[in-house]
Amino acid sequence: MCPFHASTLAVTFLAGIVCLGLLPNAASAAELEVSALRERMAVRWENVPRKVLAFYYPWYGTPEVTGRWRHYNNVDVEGHSIGSMTHYPSIGPFDSHDPKIIAYHMELAERAGVDGMISSWWVQGDFHDQAMPLILEAAEKQGIEVTVYYERVPRPGEYESAVDDFLYILRQYGAHPAFLKVQGKPVIFVYGRAMGQLGMADWASVLTEVNERHPDGLVAIADRFSRAAARVFDGLHIYNCAGSLRDAQPDDVSARLQGRYADAVGAADAYGRISSLTVIPGYDDTKIREPGLNVRRFDGRLYEALWELAIECDPHWVLITSWNEWHEGSEIEPSLEHGEKYIDLTAKHARRFKQGPRAARPVTAAGLSPERLAAVKRAIEGRTFGLLPDASSEAPFWLMEVGADVRPLSWEQVLDPAALDAEKLPALIYACGENYVQSVRAARDVDEALVRYLHQGGLLISMASLPHPFFRTVDGEVVVTSARFGLPLAVGQPSGEVATAEPQAGGFEAPPTDVTLTFHVHTQRLKGLPERIPFPKAGDRRWRPFLGRSVPNGNMYVPLIELRDEQGRWWGDAVAYVEYRTSEPKGGRVLYVWFGLLNMPIANELLASTFEFLADAALRRG
Repeated sequence: MCPFHASTLAVTFLAGIVCLGLLPNAASAAELEVSALRERMAVRWENVPRKVLAFYYPWYGTPEVTGRWRHYNNVDVEGHSIGSMTHYPSIGPFDSHDPKIIAYHMELAERAGVDGMISSWWVQGDFHDQAMPLILEAAEKQGIEVTVYYERVPRPGEYESAVDDFLYILRQYGAHPAFLKVQGKPVIFVYGRAMGQLGMADWASVLTEVNERHPDGLVAIADRFSRAAARVFDGLHIYNCAGSLRDAQPDDVSARLQGRYADAVGAADAYGRISSLTVIPGYDDTKIREPGLNVRRFDGRLYEALWELAIECDPHWVLITSWNEWHEGSEIEPSLEHGEKYIDLTAKHARRFKQGPRAARPVTAAGLSPERLAAVKRAIEGRTFGLLPDASSEAPFWLMEVGADVRPLSWEQVLDPAALDAEKLPALIYACGENYVQSVRAARDVDEALVRYLHQGGLLISMASLPHPFFRTVDGEVVVTSARFGLPLAVGQPSGEVATAEPQAGGFEAPPTDVTLTFHVHTQRLKGLPERIPFPKAGDRRWRPFLGRSVPNGNMYVPLIELRDEQGRWWGDAVAYVEYRTSEPKGGRVLYVWFGLLNMPIANELLASTFEFLADAALRRG
């Protein structure tokens, strides 16, 4: 981000804090969040060298070294069988604390062209942590780099506990010559479980505080392909692509993953972040999970197809899942069944991948041309947007970058009629996931405050980071209160159908395989978008449509983007605007955007078109 945008963000948020009259302690917390977001959004990485890294698991133990079996059961050495493992290691059951085994792994990694290991890390002082000095020592001798895979936050929801872990890791290991670094800064990968245990604003605070407190700083790579994650973290990755390859043949790889991988690299490049793409030899967890997932290897052809796709998409790094996750059958370490095939294939493709530098990519403000950006700025000039807590979708980041007046609220402020007032805040954005704080002082008092706001004529903009806003309380209780706030959404069903006025207009966990679904855009209302947009072929495709046709007569219902199949049948609205004139929440206005659109390449143009529409249809009232 250029300095202008960064300073604009700070001024915008701080102005909102002053205008809302927050208490000093609340203002300090908000200022801290503003500073963290500003710093993270300003990050840019250039000239990052290509690398091939593999996920590494130091959790295996044997009676001879550790004193008991760890991560093994029903071991039959003579029969070459381990009950918890899909394949059998060529060297038999091994111990992750055995220096000879670690040295063997590092020698193989060097031969395979693997530059570094991402070692699973859980708790300070545990078995995995105790292995780190041994791994670093062996890696240094072989010229291999090592980092950690941060698996979980000790106290979910408390960002300070992640700060403590990160500082421990960096102080214990970050200065080691073998620890993976980018331009002198040590790297940590963050697994999806840990990602979900803190909100995106909390992660911004974690990374900012760690960078301030650790002299060498930190480079953090998120297990998430999203534009919001690209705004906060230094880079993006996903641990495993197996879910997208269920029942896939090698020839299916490009069709299943090309769009998702290209989009992820594009999102990282758009914000100057480090991009990583994952390759797997196969996957089979049917020995440890029911029913499990089995992605066949096809004698190496699946692995090669994934390498071809990764090289074509041109990321900074290629990640191998995995070196030795034997439980899930994703290992490339030599096995009785496959020998050293995957070591040799890795060497072949790693060499190709690292042959040349990446092509230069431009970084664009808000993903828009200068002319388009100027038009959007004119449309939202003088408008004020309140922001509900725990925002993690792309929407608020994008608004900040285009210079919008965005004012964050705490849940306590949501209850305060002086703070959440439709005249002061004519538009309120829900940009968090599926969970929200429903009760602060009394049961469901947040719900009552939101309904009061809508009755005042307020505009609720739903641009969530997960499929169904207002689905659960922060404690995980399923409440599905979205309809009370004017958002009648279909609940997902495995079959792809729910009981609605039109049977096919329902939510689903994955699209039915016997139809082709396409978004139909009302381009006279959302200008600048194409008339047709294909439904995504990969990623999180859980569909929670706005059921606009269930809105009672007498209200103003405006469909903006509808999902239809090849026969023209309606599957619900992806984007819709409603003014409730005769039914509850009477007086309120809502705009709904399906979360998946915010992670597609059209996200920037969609946001621009949507806020231009609102400037004409709704914001003028504010």
